[in-house]
Amino acid sequence: MKTSHPPRLNHAEALAARFLAAGSLVAGLAPHHARALNAADNFIGASDGSLLVTTNWSLGVLPRVTHDAVFTEKPGIRVLSANNLIVGSFNLTATTGIFSIRNYTGTVTSHNLTLGGSGNLGNAVSGTAEDLLYAATGSTFNIKGDNPNGAGVLHLVLGQNGHFNIAGSCEISSIISDSGNHYGFTKTGAGKLTLSGVNTYGGNTTVSAGTLELAASAGLKFVVTDSSNNKLDGTGTLTLNGGFTIDTTAVTLTTGSWTLVECSALKEAFGATFQVAGADHSGHPHVWTKVEGTQTWTFTEATGVLALTSSALSAYDTWATTAYGLSGAEAAFDLDHDHDGIANGVEWILGGDPTRNDAAAILPAITGSPATGLTLVFKRAAAALAAATLVVEWGSGPGALSNTIAIGTTDSGPNGNQPTVDVDAPAAGQVTVNIPAANASGGKIFARLKAVPK
Repeated sequence: MKTSHPPRLNHAEALAARFLAAGSLVAGLAPHHARALNAADNFIGASDGSLLVTTNWSLGVLPRVTHDAVFTEKPGIRVLSANNLIVGSFNLTATTGIFSIRNYTGTVTSHNLTLGGSGNLGNAVSGTAEDLLYAATGSTFNIKGDNPNGAGVLHLVLGQNGHFNIAGSCEISSIISDSGNHYGFTKTGAGKLTLSGVNTYGGNTTVSAGTLELAASAGLKFVVTDSSNNKLDGTGTLTLNGGFTIDTTAVTLTTGSWTLVECSALKEAFGATFQVAGADHSGHPHVWTKVEGTQTWTFTEATGVLALTSSALSAYDTWATTAYGLSGAEAAFDLDHDHDGIANGVEWILGGDPTRNDAAAILPAITGSPATGLTLVFKRAAAALAAATLVVEWGSGPGALSNTIAIGTTDSGPNGNQPTVDVDAPAAGQVTVNIPAANASGGKIFARLKAVPK
C-alpha cells in the first residue's frame, strides 16, 4: 500500500512558510485596542431647564471636556446663567424641533460655552471624532447671543480646531472666539450654518460641505502678518452678507498680497450688504480700498485677495503725518487744522506747528509807510523749496489781489514800481518782500502769502 507524504519544500519555500506561520501567530496573539471616545451625557431636564444643574444630565454630572453633551428630545431653550461650561462637543440628535441655548442671567456678566480642549477624547455621538458641534437632519440648533433678562450674553469659545457638522440647520448668533489661540473650524454636513455674531476667532474657516452664511449683521476677523493669514476655504457654498475686519498691524512689508477667500474652489457669493471695515468701495462696487499714509490696501471680491501697495510720501506729507500725526482730511495742505488762521501748507513753509495756535510767532512781520510802501519779512523752511510754490498776491483791496510775485531762491527787482524780493543766503531763510508805495490805492496796499504744493 502506498503511503502519502506531504510535498517536499525547497529551502526558499520552507523559509517563507516559517515566516508566514510566525506572522500568523503574532497576528493572532496581538491585542486589538479600540479608541476610547467621549462619554455621552444626555440632557434629561425640562425644555427650559438649566445646563448647569447636575440632575438635568443623564450621567448625574455636568458635561466636561471628556463628555459629549447631547440634546435627544424636548425642543426648547436651555439656559446657561450662572457659570461657564466646557464640553468635548455639543450634539443635537433629535430629528425634529428647534433646540436653543442662551444666557439667561439678569446681570451684565457674560458666560462661555467652550467646545473641546485639552483632554477631549473625540466625539462618540455623531460618529466623527473631530466634531465639536453636530445637528442631525431635520433639526434646528440655535446658539443665541441675546439675553431677554440682562446685558450678559453667551459666548461660544473654540477650545481647539474641529468640525461643525450640520446635517440639519444651525444659527450661531453668539460671538465665536478662541482665547487668542487662532483656532478655526470646518463646516461639514449637508445642512446650513448661519453665523450672525461679530466673531473674533483667528483660525481658518473651511466649508467642505453644505452652506455657510455670514449674516448681514455678522462679522469675521482676519489677522494678517508678513507671512501668514487666516482665510475662508473649502469646496462648499459660502454666502457673505456681513463684514470683514482685517487686522494688518503686524505687517511691515510695503507691498504684498494675501488670499482671504479661496474663490477658485468655493462656491462663494458676496451680498449687497457685504463690507470691509474702514474701507471704501465708491470707486468700484466690488473692490474695497483703504489708504493709510503711503499704504493702500485693496480687497477684491472677485479674487478674494487682499493686496498692499505703497507710494513715497511727499515732503509735506512726511511733515504732516510723521512729525505731527495728522491723517486723512486733517492732513490736507489747504486745511487749517489748529484754526489759527494759517493753512497747514503755509504753516509748513513758515516753520509752524499745525497742531497749536502759533500765528503770532510765524506770520510775516509787516511794516508800511507812505515813503517805502508795504514790507513783509518772514522765514521759509528749506524743505518747502522744491515741494511748493510760494507767492505774494497784492492789490488795492482784499478782493482785488490781482497782482502776483513769485518767491524764488534768488533776489528779484527792483523793476520800476514792481515789488522787490530779498532772499538771505542760504536760499531757505529770511525773505523780505517790498511793494513800493506807488502801488497804493487811496493810501492802502493789501497783500497775502499763498502756497501751492507742486
